[in-house]
Amino acid sequence: MREIMALGYDNPEVIIEEALRSFHIQQLAIQESDSAVEVDTTLGFAELTEAEIIQENEQRWQTFQQTGSSVSQEQIASWAASLGSEKRS
Repeated sequence: MREIMALGYDNPEVIIEEALRSFHIQQLAIQESDSAVEVDTTLGFAELTEAEIIQENEQRWQTFQQTGSSVSQEQIASWAASLGSEKRS
């Protein structure tokens, strides 16, 4: 806003309008530069072939069939909701 006022603007409404216009133009430039950057969606994931993924899923399914052990969606949702709400001493 100081830069805008230095250009000779003295009406507060005009200064704010010009500041918002400038901010908007800057945000558009940032968005354009960000869209050119590709996101690597493989980071943090093991590089497995399709066959390896299927084999892992089959092993999980067999373990579940043998043990019956599983975690419900409700349990996961409850756990996720409790994250960060624990009191620390």
